[in-house]
Amino acid sequence: HRGLRSQLGVYQTALNALVKSLITAGPEPRGKVMEWFKDAFLVNIGAAAMRVDRSKVSKQTTLINITVTLLKLCEPFLTNEKKVVLIDPDFVSSPEAHGGVYTTEGYDAVTRLAENPPALTTPYNPKNSFIPQCFFFAARSIHLSIIPALEMHKQLQRHSSRMYHRPEERGDNGRTDPEFNQFLARTLTLEVTIFAPEFVTDYMTFCNTMSGLLLRVSDDQLARMPE
Repeated sequence: HRGLRSQLGVYQTALNALVKSLITAGPEPRGKVMEWFKDAFLVNIGAAAMRVDRSKVSKQTTLINITVTLLKLCEPFLTNEKKVVLIDPDFVSSPEAHGGVYTTEGYDAVTRLAENPPALTTPYNPKNSFIPQCFFFAARSIHLSIIPALEMHKQLQRHSSRMYHRPEERGDNGRTDPEFNQFLARTLTLEVTIFAPEFVTDYMTFCNTMSGLLLRVSDDQLARMPE
């Protein structure tokens, strides 16, 4: 794990630095980057399906790397009390702001906490537009990457266990079975990414901030929150 995580860390650090440089370069490049993230979510709507069609979504590593990058972009304000209040929960209810990422219409509709949530009564007008966009894009990215990855990890562990015991039942050595080693390699490769200490810390910090947000929003805003 250590060697693989070291290589992954180098790659992700370079990726984070590149994205950060574009974000801080000015409104135009920042807008282009966030537009790319938005498009990535729209074309990967099926990544969270019960049975994912891998021919229609990006590779899981790509989706996870998007989450890693967005969590790093969120880092400066997640634990800053003065900035965290700038996370405007009405972002998810403004199609003009989220660009369809949190749509409530059609086949790709994102389920809300309430069955029939009340509509916005005033136009979405945040004090800071980037912070809520970055925060809720990260939330969507987690839904499309980490949640499915954790489920896949469970499945790989179960398959690995079965692949190990089948040769044992025949009197062979399970550890030398090619199918077992294939599933084991996939399991370990996934673990390197989703259980990396820094990533787990960033993810849990985000979840803690999200919990605080849900506690302070109004009942109407909570009803409009994605499930």
